Amino acid sequence: MILRKGSIAEKAFPSRYPEPYGAGSDGVHGVPLGATAGLTQFGVYVERLDPGMRGSLKHWHENEDEFLYVLEGVLTVTEADEHHVLHPGDACGWPADEGVGHTIRNDGDTPVRYLIVGSRLPDETCHYPGCDLLSVRREGKGQFTRLDGTPYPPRDDE
Repeated sequence: MILRKGSIAEKAFPSRYPEPYGAGSDGVHGVPLGATAGLTQFGVYVERLDPGMRGSLKHWHENEDEFLYVLEGVLTVTEADEHHVLHPGDACGWPADEGVGHTIRNDGDTPVRYLIVGSRLPDETCHYPGCDLLSVRREGKGQFTRLDGTPYPPRDDE
């Protein structure tokens, strides 16, 4: 399938994190390339991160790989406690189950655009170091839980 530039509408991706973890992650917008092309084994997006926003909480995946390639702007990537500044043409990847928490931020005053690719598995657990939070997906159905397994209530906007 051929996907032409501008043929797929950009979507806003508001934070889905339960309170108190949702603040600061509402500045992500993306073009769902993989789903539009009918891909089912991995997700592919061109995302835009607004100034002052983070892409996610610091996290790591048990089963899913992630890859990011900067297209425009300057992006700050945090891995564990180290901060790295990435420019267009720079990339990073996070293999599944390495246990290295990572997150991205736009510390600049212009939007950042990047390509992000990740596995899309029916069963996954995502860990958020320093938070009483897990994202647990079984057979394609996900929910946020506390570390003890207690589910968080759905957000008011869900």
